[in-house]
Amino acid sequence: MASLRDLPVELLSLVFGFIYSSSRKLPRHPELSYLSSDSDEEEPTPRRPQPIDPEDMIWDRSDEDCYASLFPYNVTWVCKMWRDILICVPAYWSRIIFDVADDPSPMLDAFLWSKALRISVFVFSSVDDAPEDEENCRTNSIISSLRPHIERCTSIVFDVQYASSLPSPTMIFTRKAIRLEELVLACSVDDLSYDLDNRRTTEMTTTTTAETNFPALHKLSLTGHAFMELQTLGRDWTSRLKAHPHCLAVYVSHFQFHKERAGVDNGNTFTNFMDLLTPIHQISSICLKNLSMAYRPRRRKLESRYNLNTSALYFDDVSSDFLAEFFRVVEGMPECVRLSHCSIPPITPSRPLDCWFLVLENIPGSTSSAIDDDSFYNILSAWSGSELTVLSCASFDDELLEWLVQQQDGDFPADKLMTLGVRDCPNFTADAMRRLVEMRSDKSKVKPDIVGGRTVLRELWVDGEGPTLQDEHTEWFIKNAKKTTVRWQEVDNADGTVISTFSTPWIVDEL
Repeated sequence: MASLRDLPVELLSLVFGFIYSSSRKLPRHPELSYLSSDSDEEEPTPRRPQPIDPEDMIWDRSDEDCYASLFPYNVTWVCKMWRDILICVPAYWSRIIFDVADDPSPMLDAFLWSKALRISVFVFSSVDDAPEDEENCRTNSIISSLRPHIERCTSIVFDVQYASSLPSPTMIFTRKAIRLEELVLACSVDDLSYDLDNRRTTEMTTTTTAETNFPALHKLSLTGHAFMELQTLGRDWTSRLKAHPHCLAVYVSHFQFHKERAGVDNGNTFTNFMDLLTPIHQISSICLKNLSMAYRPRRRKLESRYNLNTSALYFDDVSSDFLAEFFRVVEGMPECVRLSHCSIPPITPSRPLDCWFLVLENIPGSTSSAIDDDSFYNILSAWSGSELTVLSCASFDDELLEWLVQQQDGDFPADKLMTLGVRDCPNFTADAMRRLVEMRSDKSKVKPDIVGGRTVLRELWVDGEGPTLQDEHTEWFIKNAKKTTVRWQEVDNADGTVISTFSTPWIVDEL
């Protein structure tokens, strides 16, 4: 009986081509080539569909960390003949994946097999205990092979164990990588010193020119070390960076800032970080994760304030000292601010925290390790926005709800609150929430603003794990639906089963 290895090359080529096609898909936001925008009509008119360029198709990236089961890697190692067939088709190698848990040497020529095509590169580690020297050696060989092909890259992602295994971002930003859409340099262990590492900044020489035009770049995710290395491109490089307009998301993670010292610039100060971050134009969002201070900042006269060119700002597990200093020096907030896993200190912002949307997730309260953690009170005392969402916060309880209905000089805390959303917060009662709605929706109890208007709570939604509404609560909410719309759904988190659902009728209040 004939085996698979006995199949003719022509038939195998057809099979491989079919597998390749099934591994590709249209981009997330493809151009609608069948619509004509040349007309003055409000609705575009259909036209004859245009053929899709195969290079405009993208790889399905949902399982890249299981790359051994993906095409062409699942076929490459069957036998030499199959591998030789695959090597002859450059399109098969437009996605290059390395797991540095294995020796990358046999696959380094994949950069050459792709010829002149655009490529995406994904380097990761499938183990958590690899020797540092071994991972460093393997990533260095990949980086050396990648370097001549950076101009062809649409995506470069390194997600390895050690920070010392990552390439310097200057390697990318000194090339004309105008096709680059995504640059991610991530690690799980920060093994670098907090001085700029000379070994990692050798890309910049007296004859090297930093590029600034990256029109396709919409995601820039760097470790703190890698982000601070951008200083070597020039102090004003971030202000000259031209990325995808209004679509650039910036992520910075894992860093500890050192104290500024007179006459000494070690490059890794909070001021230098803000000088790099804030000049970047047209950022859609900024996400700051695991950032902290190596010292306790002292209050001092501000030499300068910073404005953020973004519509959304996310903090995840950053230190309270970092938050205090950040809010102190930033003038004005973006439309949306989200804080997750943060202990929030008393905040003295340069201006009120006037972001419209505030999202608080897994914010701590009083615990055995933080007896007087007043995170909720600290942030809500400084906030003057309108929509508050609280997610998975055990410290969102009746005591906090009672505080929110206590007036001081005629004002409630968070006095502009109009919409409150609560999900998976089990430690408040329906009685306390009803009292909040009763007090905050009554115009007679709300102090008028400068133009005579009165801000009241107009919408409440509760979802997930939480208290059960009794008949007396639902009757009261329905009776007062003209003031506040309420949606309340209780869910069993164990299996996601909806236990109860309630919503008031939609009634428009008279002006």
